[in-house]
Amino acid sequence: MRHIRSEMRRHGMPGLSVAQFRTLIYLQRHPGTSLSEVANFLGLTMPSTSKLVDRLVTGKSVSRRIAQDRRCISLSLTERGQTALELARLEAREQLSESLKLLSQQELATIYAALRVLEVAFTQGSADVNIL
Repeated sequence: MRHIRSEMRRHGMPGLSVAQFRTLIYLQRHPGTSLSEVANFLGLTMPSTSKLVDRLVTGKSVSRRIAQDRRCISLSLTERGQTALELARLEAREQLSESLKLLSQQELATIYAALRVLEVAFTQGSADVNIL
């Protein structure tokens, strides 16, 4: 996982943290979501999430709009945020593919079997596990 995160950071927008990547992924899956929903997903406080989102808005990766209830804001990915997320995923997948080419067929079969077990465990607990 550390390798994937490193590759996503390396190929993504400069200075983008893992929490910011996770935010972009969440917003892709939940457009128009609120700041408190993002904070809950990330496990951060509202002030920390607000600062994180402010940086994404400043970088033009996220748009912030006042929702119907004026006390809430609605967050969505911008075209730039969507493009950055897609590029980071593509490049991380390519790097992971190159790394996996070095493994034997037996090692790949072992990884595949383990991923199947994890898939069952994660899909029973959360729909937001898939980061790539």
